Amino acid sequence: MNSLNPTFTENGYAIAEDIIPTSLADDLSREAETIETTVPVEDPLIVEGVYCGDEWSTRVGEYTAFQKLARSPFLIDRVEGILQSPCELEPVFWSLLRISRGQGDTLWHQDTDILDTQAKIGVTLFLSGEEEHATILKAIPKSHHWPFPKKEQMHVPHADAVDINISRQTVMFHNPLLWHTSLLNSSQKPLWLLIFFYKLAEE
Repeated sequence: MNSLNPTFTENGYAIAEDIIPTSLADDLSREAETIETTVPVEDPLIVEGVYCGDEWSTRVGEYTAFQKLARSPFLIDRVEGILQSPCELEPVFWSLLRISRGQGDTLWHQDTDILDTQAKIGVTLFLSGEEEHATILKAIPKSHHWPFPKKEQMHVPHADAVDINISRQTVMFHNPLLWHTSLLNSSQKPLWLLIFFYKLAEE
């Protein structure tokens, strides 16, 4: 059994420390810079009326480093371990997010927009050029079992929420139904997040 499975099943997410090679992390950061400078922002990210940053999604998965990441054994093996079954996986719903200073600070939400793709597991990592980890997300463990909350509950702090500490090499695997939020970026530089999901490939 993969060691991430019990944590993922119980809490709706699991953290895999330092699994992305430095060379691939560098390539991912460079390709994010290329997208930023050559591709117009596709859409502002708005969660329940709150402007949270800029988003690219349509062609992100076509870039070489992102394709390599999604096919990497260190990700595939862990996802198969979480699902407890060897399977053919297909990446879907790519999202590259630039969270500039003063942006972020979303309400509690799920990634329900991707449920029609039959997504099973999300992958999130930090793509900033620096090596240090960043706490830009919070999640509520076990909240993937919750019913949809009332509107007013999406604004309030939750005592059980935990910081999600990720980096260019440390990855968060998460259930699409996990309740989470991004924090306000108070740094001088933009923060970059890459999010994509795996679904089971069509037989």
